[in-house]
Amino acid sequence: MKIVVHIERLIVDGLPVTAADAGQLHAAVTAELAHRLAVGGLAEQFSRGGAVPQLRAPSISLGQGDRADTVGRHIAHSVHTGIGRSE
Repeated sequence: MKIVVHIERLIVDGLPVTAADAGQLHAAVTAELAHRLAVGGLAEQFSRGGAVPQLRAPSISLGQGDRADTVGRHIAHSVHTGIGRSE
């Protein structure tokens, strides 16, 4: 199965990430989400394809001084919780 995820806009309001961190954040979200989808799969409701105009993902908890790559992994986990297969 081929899974294509296109995130048009990711709003990270209030997170400890600067514009200079955008590339690292993007790479971390992409890599971690790809990994989680490869291992855990996609929820049945999304497996038939289609567009989802908006996804509200669970909140994330961050530690003081978390780097952009750590923030990206947390974001990917939250997004996967919204679209991934439940264990």
